[in-house]
Amino acid sequence: MLFALSAFAQPSFAGDDDKDKKEHKDKEVIKIVGPQGPAGVAGATGPQGPIGLTGATGPQGPIGLTGAKGATGAIGPQGPIGLTGATGPQGPIGLTGAKGATGAKGATGATGPQGPIGLTGATGPQGPIGLTGAKGATGAKGATGATGPQGPIGLTGAKGATGATGPQGPIGLTGATGATGPQGPIGLTGPPGLAGPLGLDGVQGPPGPADPAVQDALCKLYSLTGQPSPAFCSCFAFNNTTAEDLTNNTYFDQCVAATGNTVRITVRDAGGVIVYQATGSKVGAWTNNQVTSTASVNSQYNRDLHDRKILLDNGDELMISGQNSTNAGCGGDLGNGYVITVAAPGGGVYYQNLKLLVAPYKRQTSNAGTLRSFVFGGTWTPAGEISFNGGAVMSSCAPGFGGGTPLTPFIGRVEISVLP
Repeated sequence: MLFALSAFAQPSFAGDDDKDKKEHKDKEVIKIVGPQGPAGVAGATGPQGPIGLTGATGPQGPIGLTGAKGATGAIGPQGPIGLTGATGPQGPIGLTGAKGATGAKGATGATGPQGPIGLTGATGPQGPIGLTGAKGATGAKGATGATGPQGPIGLTGAKGATGATGPQGPIGLTGATGATGPQGPIGLTGPPGLAGPLGLDGVQGPPGPADPAVQDALCKLYSLTGQPSPAFCSCFAFNNTTAEDLTNNTYFDQCVAATGNTVRITVRDAGGVIVYQATGSKVGAWTNNQVTSTASVNSQYNRDLHDRKILLDNGDELMISGQNSTNAGCGGDLGNGYVITVAAPGGGVYYQNLKLLVAPYKRQTSNAGTLRSFVFGGTWTPAGEISFNGGAVMSSCAPGFGGGTPLTPFIGRVEISVLP
């Protein structure tokens, strides 16, 4: 039998201030611990005492050895399945969940069949007659032709002066007729006669059928060279660069004077490729000061007042302010002399939703010679005389006012045609 000795110090406690003033000595107690007896019967659980203050955490003792794993007990028999409970009432409908993310874009569908070929356009007027080509080289000399028939006998020479009459001799006998002598040599060919006058020009025939592919190729050639183009290309054509190119307020006069009711506007890039083209019908009779608006000269900047705007076949709207229109500002400069704009359909603020702008760099009527106030809060440059953003909409007052994309300079060409 083993015995254990235990020594401990019993701390002192004070119940009041008088006890705090007394001295206490720790008592040393020695206990002899015998073998542990059997566990007594558990007494009734007393009421739980108040929770004591949490003591300071002592140092962690050493981890005990892991006990041996006990054997798995036998599985008891399965109890009977309980009856299914009655269905409870339906709970309230839950709140709508957050909207899921947009799914990935589906693959592009197969290309549909080609639509029917459009009707052939009206035949355009005949182009100007080309310059006379260079004189061709003289051809090789042909073989000498056969000798032609003898020419007519030459005229009888002038009669010589009559000699003095001699005395008449006796009449001789008539001699026999002599043999015919050989033919004399052929005379030299005379010089050619003068060319007669040219005949009158024949009546001009009707124009041939128009080939759109040929016409477009010719218009593209004119756009690349910057030369004036024939009527089927344009009554107004303008190649834009980074320099100031449009310097007058008469550039649209020929279109105003042109006969016809169909208006076509074309935009080409620097390589002559068409990047925008649309067609529409004129409304009313154009004059220099009232093209697509009959409003007062200081109100034609506002597209809502263009009562004769042209509805194009792609849904866009074409507007041209009059030659004497006069206003100023990032929106007002849309009506300072001739200004051409194409806007997306649906209205909106007049200085927004612009797809195309053509305007001289400087004002032409009021405050003539000063810079327009386009690109408010940014910089309006000569390169903006044609502004086009691939068909996306722009604002003449952006970026400093009203939001949107500023006018985007476009290096290329604009053509306007008035056709029958």
